[in-house]
Amino acid sequence: MPGGEPKTIITDQDAAMSRAISIAFPTTFHRLCIWHITSKFSVKLPHSAYKEYWGEFQKAIWDTGNKDEFDAKWNIVVTKAGLTDHPWLSSMFDLRESWVPAYARHFFAAGMSSSQRAECSHGFFKQYKSRRNSLMDFIIRFERALSHQRQKC
Repeated sequence: MPGGEPKTIITDQDAAMSRAISIAFPTTFHRLCIWHITSKFSVKLPHSAYKEYWGEFQKAIWDTGNKDEFDAKWNIVVTKAGLTDHPWLSSMFDLRESWVPAYARHFFAAGMSSSQRAECSHGFFKQYKSRRNSLMDFIIRFERALSHQRQKC
């Protein structure tokens, strides 16, 4: 890469990607996409616990100024919810240095904590590509989509 390794890379929790980044870019901070992680709470937690405590988890994640404050708030919520032995929550707590904003403040990421924009772009492009399409078919479809987007705005 021109200019050396990136300072930060944001990805989902793909194990192969994590290994590759640590080998190819040993000094790069590999940040996990907070959107991917927080979107799993509703699936991984028992429904009643999610419904009752999701707001408190959000406050612990987003409204803490430092590591100690996050750890304390997280432990309070987990204890109140009766989820101290929950394997997924425990694993997320173990990974907190790579996704919780209070732990990543010292790494420059231009305000980004999610790969959601890239996911949105992938979803947009996916609509216009097909194995049967030629490059020209893709360009024509994409031009139509852009035109439609401009008219909507």
